[in-house]
Amino acid sequence: MQQIDLLEENIKNNNLIHYLKAVSESGRGITFIHSKDEEDFLSYEALLHQADRSLANLHNAGVCPGDQLILQVEDNQTFLTLFWACIMGNIVPVPLTVARTAEYRLKLLKVMEVLDNPHTAFDREVYRRFTTYLGEHGRENTNAQLRHIFPEDFIDISSSAPTKTPEPEDTAYIQFSSGSTGDPKGIVLSHGNLVNNCRAFLAAKNTEADDSYLSWLPLTHDMGLIGWHLNPVVAGVSHCIIPPGAFIRNPSLWFDKVNEHKTTVTCSPNFGLSHFLKSATISPERDWDLSHVRLIVTGAEHISSTLCTSFLETMEVFGLKKNVLMPGYGLAEATLAVAVSPCGEEFTTHYLDATTLGVGSRAAEVAPDDKRCAAYVDEGVLLPGFTAKICDDNGTTLADGIVGHIFLKGSSIASGYINNAEATRKSFSRDGWLKTGDLGFISHQRLVITGRSKEIIIIGGMNFHPHDLERAIAEIREIEGRAVAVCGVYERSKSAEELVVFVSFKKDLEAFVPIIKKIKETIAENFNLSVSRVIPIITIPRTTSGKVQRVKLAKTYRNGEFNPILQKLNQLTHAKLQSIDLADIHPDKRLDELTSFICNQATALTGAAGIDPDLSLFNQGFDSLMAIELHNAIEHALSATVPVSWFRKNDSIRKFSSKLLESYSMTESYSEEIDTKQSLSLLEQLNDMDQMTEVGIRNMIEALQQSQK
Repeated sequence: MQQIDLLEENIKNNNLIHYLKAVSESGRGITFIHSKDEEDFLSYEALLHQADRSLANLHNAGVCPGDQLILQVEDNQTFLTLFWACIMGNIVPVPLTVARTAEYRLKLLKVMEVLDNPHTAFDREVYRRFTTYLGEHGRENTNAQLRHIFPEDFIDISSSAPTKTPEPEDTAYIQFSSGSTGDPKGIVLSHGNLVNNCRAFLAAKNTEADDSYLSWLPLTHDMGLIGWHLNPVVAGVSHCIIPPGAFIRNPSLWFDKVNEHKTTVTCSPNFGLSHFLKSATISPERDWDLSHVRLIVTGAEHISSTLCTSFLETMEVFGLKKNVLMPGYGLAEATLAVAVSPCGEEFTTHYLDATTLGVGSRAAEVAPDDKRCAAYVDEGVLLPGFTAKICDDNGTTLADGIVGHIFLKGSSIASGYINNAEATRKSFSRDGWLKTGDLGFISHQRLVITGRSKEIIIIGGMNFHPHDLERAIAEIREIEGRAVAVCGVYERSKSAEELVVFVSFKKDLEAFVPIIKKIKETIAENFNLSVSRVIPIITIPRTTSGKVQRVKLAKTYRNGEFNPILQKLNQLTHAKLQSIDLADIHPDKRLDELTSFICNQATALTGAAGIDPDLSLFNQGFDSLMAIELHNAIEHALSATVPVSWFRKNDSIRKFSSKLLESYSMTESYSEEIDTKQSLSLLEQLNDMDQMTEVGIRNMIEALQQSQK
C-alpha cells in the first residue's frame, strides 16, 4: 500500500518535525468542527506557518530552547499551533486540562512546582481566575513569579532562529497523567518514543493513504493528542477534531460528522459509547451511511462486552460492520498504545470464573450464564516493538494463562517521571521494564486485562487519585478530624466504575444523612463526578504501615456486607418523602406540581443540592437502588402502579411527569393501574442496559429478537 511504503521510506526519521514538514506538501490537514453547521479547515502547510509565527512570538516573550511551556488554552487550533511551535523550537510543551475549577487550578499549581520554572500560555480569563485563586490561597509570591503568555496577543512575525533537528532521545513533550492533583507525575516522552509508537499503532490499524481520522477526545489526553493528531500527521492523512464539550452536548454530532467527512478511523472509550447510546437521537430516519468506517478503537477504561455488542447492533442499520470495533490497551508511560485486536476481527470476550483471578491463579473459563462469570474483552496482540511478561508478587515470571502483574519493555517506554526519581524507580526498572500497575494474563499471545493493582480510579476515561478526592472531602467542616477513604468499584451491571466514599463515623445514622449530601455536593463541584454511595464505618482499615486498605473496602462493598447499613440510610431518607394529591390540584398546574414533587423526592434520596427537571435522573447521580426507592415513593404517593421500565435515562423528569399524568386517571379512588403492557422498541430497552446484569441484557435481547420474528 502507498501509505506503508511512505512509513518504510521514513524509517530513520525519528523526530516529529520531519513528519509535519513532509505532510505539509500534501494539501491535507485538519478540520476543526465547532458545531453541526460550523467548521474550519487548516492545511498542514498553514499549521506549519502558524507554528513558525507562534514560535517567533514565544521567543519575543523570552521562551528559550529547553524551557517548558504549560498549555492552558481552550481552542484546539490555538493549542496545536502552540504545541508545534514548541516542537519546532526545542521548547518542551506540557498539555494540561484547562484550569476552570478549583481542583484543576490546584493541579496547575502543583505541576508548576514539579517543573523547572515553566512558562504558561493562558487564555486571558483562565489567567485571571487562576491569579485570583492564588491570592485567595496565600500564594502571592507564586503570582508575582508567574511567567505568563497570552497567545491572543501574538503578532504576525516569523521566526528567524534556525530549527535544530531533534535527536530521537530528546524530550518532545511531558504528559501529566489525567486526574492526578496532589502529587502529579509528568511522563517524559522523547521524539523516539512518539514516532515509534505512532508507527507501531499505524501498522496495527493498517493505515492507508486514503484513510481519514476523527476524534472528540481532548488534546490534553494522550489518546486525543497522540492517537488522533500525531498518528494522522505521521501517516500523512487528514483528520477532524470535535471539542469534547460539543460531543457531550450533542453526541449525534459524532456520527453526523463521520458520515459527512467519510471518516474511516475513529475512536471512543466505553463511556463515550454509553453516552452516545443514551443521549444521541438515533433513528432509522437518519441518513447516516457508515459503511466506509473501518475502525472504531476503544480503550482507556474497562471495556464492556455487552456495551460493545449493544452499540454494534444499534448501529448496524446504518451500515456499520460488526468487525469495526478494535479493543485496545495502553498507558501514558508506554506513550499510548500497547496492544490492539487485529484489524477486521470481531472482538472476543473471555467469560471467566471471578474466583480464579487472583495473582498466581489460572484464569478459568465458565459459561456466560454462570453466576461466577465475569466478562473480559480480549485486548489483542502486542504492537510491534513491545515485549510483555506476567509476574507474581515476588517478580517471578508466570506461565501463559496465569493472572499476574503486567510488565512491559520496548522503544515506546518513557524514560521516567520529570523531577521525581523515587516514582521513576518504583515504575521503571534499570533493565528497561515498566511495572504497569495492571493485572492480567497472556493467552495464545493475546493480552487480557483483569484489573488494577494500583488504586487509581478511572471514570469517564479520566484518572482520579483517591487521595485527591479524600483531601477535598476532608475540608468539609462536618468531616473535620474523621478518616476518609474513596474507592472505585467496578459495577458490572452499569459497565462503569462507581465512586464509593467511606467515612469514619460512630454516631447515630440519622446524624449521618446531612453529611452524605455535603460529600456529594463537594465532589460534584470540584471534580464533576457523581458519588454512588457514602457509607459510615466505625474504623477505616489500614495496613501495619498505616496505609488505607482501599482494595479491601471495595471488596467488602462488592460482597454486599454494607447492604444493611445502606438499607437503613435509605429508610431514614425515605421517611422524609412526602405524598401528593393530584385530584386537589388545578389541571393546569398538575404537571409543574408533580415535576416539583418528584424533584424534591430525588433531592432527598441523592443528597444533591438540587435536581434539574429538564435532565434525566440518571444524569444527576441516581443509581438503580435509588430509582427503586423513588419508584416506591411515587407509587405510594399516587396509589398507582408505575412500570419500572419508565425510569428510562433519556427521559427528563418533566417528560416522565407528563407521561404519568397522561396515564393517571383522575378519579376519586386514584387506584386505576397504569397499563404496563406498552411495548418498547429494542433501542428504548437497551437505553436501560446499565441497570441490568450481562446475563439479563443478553436474555432481554434474545426475547426481543424472538418476538420480532
